[in-house]
Amino acid sequence: MAKKIFWIFMLMPTAAWAGEGLKHAEEWVLRRDGAWIVNFAILFAGLYWIAKRFIVPALKERSETIVQTLADAEEAKKEAMKIFSDLELKLGRLEEKKSEMRADALAEGTKMKEELLKDAEEISKRILDKARTEIEIETRKAKQGLRKEIVEMAVAITERILSEKIREEDQRKVLAEYLAGVGEKK
Repeated sequence: MAKKIFWIFMLMPTAAWAGEGLKHAEEWVLRRDGAWIVNFAILFAGLYWIAKRFIVPALKERSETIVQTLADAEEAKKEAMKIFSDLELKLGRLEEKKSEMRADALAEGTKMKEELLKDAEEISKRILDKARTEIEIETRKAKQGLRKEIVEMAVAITERILSEKIREEDQRKVLAEYLAGVGEKK
């Protein structure tokens, strides 16, 4: 490629002269026209040398850098796609885990609810049983209290009636019979 550029630049003045594009002078003057040609050749050779020495290697290095950068970018894209697919997989697992946790929480909540209801039912049964027992005890106490009061009233009434109707001698006689009966039972 560099050779083609060199020949294009070398033949350009000839093509321009042949096409009568350069009309600097009507005649050839070696000193003037030769100097221009030598000056052009030196300038062109210098530019060619600079291009060959610095620009071509820089462009070659730049193209290699671009190729390497594209390869690195492709590799990074593959790595990013791998990471992306891993993240999607993890996200799917998280969704599954979330569903499992929700189901576990609902099951645990239902289980706790059932246990609480069962415990509440047992506690209410115990409270009712205790209340029934206490009511029964209080009823017995009340009945005994009533019996005692009735007996005391009956004794008081009987005592009053007896004191009014039975004389003292009859009372002693009844008392002696009672004590005799108690002594026999022993």
